[in-house]
Amino acid sequence: MAGRSLLGGLFVFLQIVLAGPAAAEPPFSMAEVLSITTLEQHLHELKQGKIVSIGLPEVDSNTELKVLMSILVPAPLDDTLAALQRQANDNGVLIVEEIDDGLSGTELDKVFAKVAYSKEEIGEVKRLLDASAGAGHNFSSEEIALINERVHALGKDAVADDQLSAAMSSAMADILKGRYISYRKKGLEGLVPYQINGNGLANPSEELTLATESLVMLKQGMPAYYSCLRNYPEMCPGGIHHQFFWVKQLEGGRPMFSLKHWLLETHPQHAVITERQFYLNHSLNSLQVVIGCQAHPEGTLVVLLNQAFTERVNVSIGKTIATSIGRMQVEKKVRPMFEQLLAQFAGDP
Repeated sequence: MAGRSLLGGLFVFLQIVLAGPAAAEPPFSMAEVLSITTLEQHLHELKQGKIVSIGLPEVDSNTELKVLMSILVPAPLDDTLAALQRQANDNGVLIVEEIDDGLSGTELDKVFAKVAYSKEEIGEVKRLLDASAGAGHNFSSEEIALINERVHALGKDAVADDQLSAAMSSAMADILKGRYISYRKKGLEGLVPYQINGNGLANPSEELTLATESLVMLKQGMPAYYSCLRNYPEMCPGGIHHQFFWVKQLEGGRPMFSLKHWLLETHPQHAVITERQFYLNHSLNSLQVVIGCQAHPEGTLVVLLNQAFTERVNVSIGKTIATSIGRMQVEKKVRPMFEQLLAQFAGDP
């Protein structure tokens, strides 16, 4: 399943939800949404069809980059959600594989057996031969040991590139599967820290917990959804749709593998969609994107909050400057989706 969009799979879900009984009214009025998000100061820009981007204060973390972006789509909520689903926001995405709920044993092995490095990616494979802390990867100490074991098993003699690729593909598959199982069993508490810079640790569990707990508006307006997002797999009521994926994409010219959890709740007048990337094997530590959509007299207001965590903020140039640069990089990844969304409905009455 290649080239899946950010909201791929939403179409089937929408067919189910929108055909069902009417749900509650939006938890906040449009005026409250605009006020709480400070978007009321940018309402003129939104009505002109502009994309509004706001850098927000980070939570208590030196590794977070937080950006809020919004657009006013000149289309009804249903059409906007369907368009979001069709967006090809997959720059650099090579493979998206859905992990069906309830898989275990051999069936789960088959899903992760598809994890592989191609012959053109031998450069990345050889980078993995030195998977030590600080080598530009996100691995726990146990995962580093696993990779080293696979390397040692190849022996000291010259090894063909295809053998190296097979060994590192197998190791990456086992790492992804292990992290997926741990998250499904324990949620955020199951996210094992990354070993960095010798004895240092990067903790995606703590980062995503802080990010989620900072979602005050979601906690107040949709407490059941918030509780599920914060406490998964506990406290998740019916009506919230879950999907899981492993993804292979190009990031900075390098193949990168990640694990995603989507939580979707859609109603006739509002919807909320969260994509939580709870593991990335390099670049960012973790990522959480929350998209809120609400019917507006002139269409649909779409508000996206992107919370990214990385150890690679160059604080040597100053925290404020480094954060500003980092936010711009985060915005560049999201803006194309909004541009395509606006372009689709451009000229509509």
